[in-house]
Amino acid sequence: MTVFLDVVGRASSRWRGAKSPTEAAERNMQLSIRRAEAVTTVIQSKLRKDLPSSVDIVIVGNTPVTPSPSRIPIRQQGKGSKSPIIVEGPSDNKQLNRSVMASLSYDTARTATRVKIEPNKVPLHPTHWGLQVLRFDAAAVVVGAGKIRFRLESFGRTRRYEATLTGWGLDNPLGDPGDKSQLSTDSGGDDNDADWVYFTTKPVGFDDFVNNEIIVWKAGSGVGIPKTKLSIGVSDTLLRFDRLGGDSDSILIDFDYGFGKGPSGFRLKGVTKAIDKNPGDSIDGYIYSDQTKRFPGVQKTDSRIVTFATGEWKLTEDRRLYLEKWASDWADKIRVINQI
Repeated sequence: MTVFLDVVGRASSRWRGAKSPTEAAERNMQLSIRRAEAVTTVIQSKLRKDLPSSVDIVIVGNTPVTPSPSRIPIRQQGKGSKSPIIVEGPSDNKQLNRSVMASLSYDTARTATRVKIEPNKVPLHPTHWGLQVLRFDAAAVVVGAGKIRFRLESFGRTRRYEATLTGWGLDNPLGDPGDKSQLSTDSGGDDNDADWVYFTTKPVGFDDFVNNEIIVWKAGSGVGIPKTKLSIGVSDTLLRFDRLGGDSDSILIDFDYGFGKGPSGFRLKGVTKAIDKNPGDSIDGYIYSDQTKRFPGVQKTDSRIVTFATGEWKLTEDRRLYLEKWASDWADKIRVINQI
């Protein structure tokens, strides 16, 4: 058995003391809402007490609902004096219009369920990335220029990007070409054997690295060795992606040291563009869904009306007991039919 409830509050047209029909209608609307809330509170409380906690009894407002055996939605609304049960004039005060109607609709249709499997693309937005600098040409003496090409990897998929760089600096060129541990400065091609470095971001896809500002900077210093004419220099080269979060704003892509080096450095920036097509930000997966077939059953509605004194919204004791008895009887039926 699947069940849902409609609780509709009303008020009669008359409102003594109102200065206009509009004010009377507004006050009647608020009164009808309070009446509906009072009835809903009693029914909801009794169903929660008499049914297992696994059954969710929830107020959903005046919206379409999809009931299930484990969920009982209650659509609660006030109609003021706009939709009377009995037509009346603006100064009438018919008792039936000073009421709340609670309607329990139920469906005892039998169902059969099977699992349906459908192919689906599961979206991926990685937070861990691999970076391989394939090529980095930099010439920076006061006014800098350069070009960087790199490859990103995540979930076994890769894509190449590049950017033209401009800026300033004291270096020319980057690193020591004789040191194989340094980044390649060979303008003749990509260094596909370069090391990978890894960094994190907020969840992003491959396209988030396109048209993104990139900054490459190098900071180095030299220290003299006492009682010698030698000095030793140490420098770091870092890369930054803008607005991607994580540690993507400080990625170490080169470390250099050696004798006879003084202060050095540069700061270059540009905008990235993609060389390859997006390898995809999703993987092949499946959706598992229950397909329910319905057989003919019983669909009915059972209603109760409680009336209120003029201008009142609180339930009298006899009306509260009347609603509790009705809700309790239905809780017994739901437990037996649904075997809960």
